Amino acid sequence: MTDLVVANQAPRLPSATKADSDRALLDSWIASLNSAHSRRACAVTGSRFVVAIGCPLRAATVEDVRDALGVITQGVTPSSARQYTLRVKSLLSSAHKLGYTQFNAGVTIKVKQQKGGGLAKRLLSEVEVSLLIRGARSRRDKIMLSVCYGAALRVAELVGLRWD
Repeated sequence: MTDLVVANQAPRLPSATKADSDRALLDSWIASLNSAHSRRACAVTGSRFVVAIGCPLRAATVEDVRDALGVITQGVTPSSARQYTLRVKSLLSSAHKLGYTQFNAGVTIKVKQQKGGGLAKRLLSEVEVSLLIRGARSRRDKIMLSVCYGAALRVAELVGLRWD
């Protein structure tokens, strides 16, 4: 009779992660991200969320998640609040996929659509790009801008280019 379950304690489900605490899960999730920028941003948001939720993720309800999101998005711009919400949803989805939590509370959380100031306003037209390249001060800058535009690179990707 080694399969006794202690009263009021749910049996532990099989898990695909070694994480045995919310902090360990958060560290595992952050380590799985590709970009250093994403890891930094998600570490800050995830840490704030875990503190704000006030209970272990395994015991959190949808209402707990909504309340914690309200706390961490209070006083920030709508675009920042949207990013925080998307990161928390990603964390919760990962926790569920790995078997750390029994359900994904993030599924019910709706992300507000961005109004107006989205990607379309940040894109340059071909004419604007041509003027930008033509206005570069040196041949080196013209080449860098041309490569960046032609290959659709981010600045960090452009700076990280190597000959090999």
